[in-house]
Parts: sequence; structure tokens; C-alpha cells
Amino acid sequence: MMIMTWWLYYLDEIMPLDISAYTIDDAIGLGMAIAKEILGNVKRYCFYEGNSELIIEYWSSDDKAVKIINAGEPRSALMRYYEAERAGLITCKEIN
Repeated sequence: MMIMTWWLYYLDEIMPLDISAYTIDDAIGLGMAIAKEILGNVKRYCFYEGNSELIIEYWSSDDKAVKIINAGEPRSALMRYYEAERAGLITCKEIN
């Protein structure tokens, strides 16, 4: 799963990322650093794993968000993420 390309989704644009993460914990940590650089702060993150894809969404205290995506087709992965979100299948964690 983790050998696919990583993507950044921010302000409705998808851009490739030059990162390597081999575990979900690695991905969360690398994504957190990227999200803090873009958003300034992160109050929570949410993640979805399915179809050999991983999407992690980071939220700032003023409700701006950025996602990192590990998928062969990031647009299709985003659609599955939104479907999972509507079905209540996304796991979120608050950051203290």
C-alpha cells in the first residue's frame, strides 16, 4: 500500500509530494509537519484507509484543512474518502 505516490491536496489542488512513509504512524508524523507548515497549527487529524489507499486530513483551529493522499489515482481516492466520511467511517483524533 505505502509504495504508491504521495499527494498533497490543498485549496482544491493536487500536487505530488516527495516523501516516503512505510507505516501509518510515519505518514501521520510526516503529514503533521507538512500540515503545520501550511496551516500554522493542527487541532485534529482524520484518516481513512481502504482500497490500498490512505488519506490523512489535518484541520487547523480555524477549520482550514489539508490532506495527504497515498494512492495511484488521488482524485478517485478523494471520492472514496468523501463517501466514507458521509457513511461515518473516518477516524479522527484531537491533538492536545
